[in-house]
Amino acid sequence: MHTPNLTSPNFMSIGMDVSDSTAHVCVMDRTGVLQEFVVQLDPAALLAKLPFATPQSGVIVMETGNRAAWLKRTLTAAGWRVIVADARKLKAISGQAIKTDKRDARILARFGFVDESMPSTERLLSDTWVRPLEHQAIFDQLMMRDQMVRRRGDFIREIRSIVKVRGGKLRACSTRSFHKLLCELGADVQALTLPVFQVISALTKSVNDVEASLEAQAKKIPEVQRMLTATGAGTVTVMALYAVVGDPSRFESARDIGPYLGLTPKVDQSGQMNPRLGISKCGNPLARRLLVQCANYIVGPKNKEDSALRKWGLAKIEQSGANSKKVRIAVARKLAVALLAIWKQDSTWRPFPGSAPEAEIPSAPVGTSDDCGAASVHEHVLCEIAASPTDQIQPCSHHAVTTDESAEYRRDSPAGATKAGRKPRPRGQVANPPTGPRLSSGNAARPGGAAKPAAAPKPAAAPKPERESRARSAQRAAEASAATPTQKGPGRDVEAKDDSAALVVGEQRGRRKAGRGGTSPP
Repeated sequence: MHTPNLTSPNFMSIGMDVSDSTAHVCVMDRTGVLQEFVVQLDPAALLAKLPFATPQSGVIVMETGNRAAWLKRTLTAAGWRVIVADARKLKAISGQAIKTDKRDARILARFGFVDESMPSTERLLSDTWVRPLEHQAIFDQLMMRDQMVRRRGDFIREIRSIVKVRGGKLRACSTRSFHKLLCELGADVQALTLPVFQVISALTKSVNDVEASLEAQAKKIPEVQRMLTATGAGTVTVMALYAVVGDPSRFESARDIGPYLGLTPKVDQSGQMNPRLGISKCGNPLARRLLVQCANYIVGPKNKEDSALRKWGLAKIEQSGANSKKVRIAVARKLAVALLAIWKQDSTWRPFPGSAPEAEIPSAPVGTSDDCGAASVHEHVLCEIAASPTDQIQPCSHHAVTTDESAEYRRDSPAGATKAGRKPRPRGQVANPPTGPRLSSGNAARPGGAAKPAAAPKPAAAPKPERESRARSAQRAAEASAATPTQKGPGRDVEAKDDSAALVVGEQRGRRKAGRGGTSPP
């Protein structure tokens, strides 16, 4: 493939609006539209219409579609630079009030000029990757299997519905053995559903044949064999990822596979508004659906293989409760990242990343960090889980004290790490009981026999005046009331009680002043 020279005065941008059998072509240079024509969907006929154009002088732009992959392979083999633009990003075409093939071809030609003048990282047209034929053959097998599995499920649900309408119910079984339930039906239902059971049996045999073919192809691909070591990833899922990704060097980081497959949330931020949205669902839906099925198995009860990913998923499900579906999507994204990392790094699956036998884990010197190699918070959590021989999370040197300090803190634990030369002891037993007076940590012996001088005692604080309780105050009020002579006459008893109550209140105020430094009443 030749790289066109944008600075050349003969540079041309060729827009192609491709339909099922024809293509509308617009050839444009710096002066404007040179030629517009309709050609049959044949690369040889298209090139025959462009005798004045050469691969070095132009670029061909088209939208994504069923014909785009075949055209790009053929025209690229002829030496042309072909851009297959993502149709979702061409709102200038889909959003037109007057939309025709001629106008669409012109807009694509204009986009070709603008796109070629920008740096590769700032281009408007997202040139989609076209699968090679060997990857396309695997992908076609997977799509046919997916369609057969879907149709078989539709037939099974329809038969169960027919039986329920007549008051019966079929027992639960796997889809692979459902056709064996025909003998359990009544004579009238058997005659009605016999053709459908035959189709289900044929679909099951075809699905098994496709899976056997995929198994045989997987054994010949070393990258697939390494990815199959991952917990929860089967041959169908790994082969789907292999066919969809194709070239792992297209991804700068393994984490880019999440947005590529639509497993990350959409973003619609504007000003102060930034709502939480669902996943984008971009990319291939088959690969995304298979990864989610693998995630359901990883955190499900049938999975007996423990891993850091499973522990992380179960912990998040326990925290989120009803939002476990989001956690399963996150597990699917992490599984895709792990599989792509295995492919890119030529490594194998490790259930617990960063784990090693306990004797081989080096002690961390004071002040060091990043011993676990964690690149993110989630990876660090996985490292903490992996570093623990039990199911408890223990801190590593990324966020914890050094090995000697942690051993000092866990010296009472027989199973914990200990300092050199110190043996673990049972709980409750005092180590090295003191024979003399007990010394505090501040009076420990110093080098040279000098002891740390004791701090001067602080002067005793002045005692605070006691505050009388409410019960005592009520008692004093009753005594004062009894000592006060009662005056006879209407309203005299009330006046005497009011005077005694005023006396008690006056005494309480005096005591409060005394607490603030004032003088108390005699």
